Amino acid sequence: MIALAYLHPHIDWLEGQGIDCSEWLSTYDIARQDLINQKKLIPALTMLEYLHEFKIMAKDPAMSFKVGSNANPRNWGLITPLLMNSPTIGQAIMYAVDYEHLFNSAVTTHFEMDTQWVTCDLQGGDLPIDLLSSMVEQDIASTVNMLRFLMDKKHQQHPWVKEVNFQHGPPGDIEDYEDFFMAPVIFNCPHNRIIFDIKALDLPIRFADSEVLQSSLEQVDQLAALAENDNLKKCLSRYIIVALPEGLPNISQAAAHIGISTSTLKRRLQDENTNYKNLCTHIRRRQAQNLLQDLNNSLLDVALKLGYTDQPAFYRAFKSWHQCTPKAFREKLFN
Repeated sequence: MIALAYLHPHIDWLEGQGIDCSEWLSTYDIARQDLINQKKLIPALTMLEYLHEFKIMAKDPAMSFKVGSNANPRNWGLITPLLMNSPTIGQAIMYAVDYEHLFNSAVTTHFEMDTQWVTCDLQGGDLPIDLLSSMVEQDIASTVNMLRFLMDKKHQQHPWVKEVNFQHGPPGDIEDYEDFFMAPVIFNCPHNRIIFDIKALDLPIRFADSEVLQSSLEQVDQLAALAENDNLKKCLSRYIIVALPEGLPNISQAAAHIGISTSTLKRRLQDENTNYKNLCTHIRRRQAQNLLQDLNNSLLDVALKLGYTDQPAFYRAFKSWHQCTPKAFREKLFN
């Protein structure tokens, strides 16, 4: 499912080109006020079909790329305050990934890092590649635009991107793409992917305010709680969070808790594009971020509440997530 508000910047762009979308909205019984309602969701395939129709209306196969490359903070919706008040670019990216399910559960984002590069893959499951092209072009372009917006002026024109890959074919001339990304853009690839310099993660955000961040986190967490349903990952997450202080439960314990076999749990998690190890890592990372917001928690307290047997084990895990120690993360957050 995807928030109907995803259409908003596309409608704005079309009407900015002199294309009246009133008749189109009426045809699909979409009220203009629904375009700013991030809680109203529609099926992913329906959204992709709408975006395809927009390309035809615009007579421009690169429309979604242009929409993304002109994105502004209001397009980020519920998570705008989190992104703008995170201490670093890396933390903003983590929040964007943690809460992406609130407005887009159809496309999932996966990160891998080495000592030099961050690889960000957008995975759309079984969604048709040609239709998915609109969404991934908009998402990747808007992500780069977001990162540049959050950076100070000194860093905005630095070529942080190494390479951009798209699964679909080229829309025609790709010069505009390469000028915007300041990097090679390759089509007909196995992945929808952007690779960028890991040093960007440590850049401070020019707007960051720790008090606003804390209040925004509370508000978004409340919205996330309201949006939660009883799907498998949510049930598991609640169980794991409660169990963590006694130690990370293994997959057999988790399966027994929700009343299914271990093999069934593995299969169902695979159907949701994850596995038990990755889910536990995601939960621990998110809980670590939340616990470090509270200065009443010592670093040892945080380690134990996350189910680690000692502080060094927590430090090693945290550094693999954020490329800094918990202490350094907390100092960035409050200083």
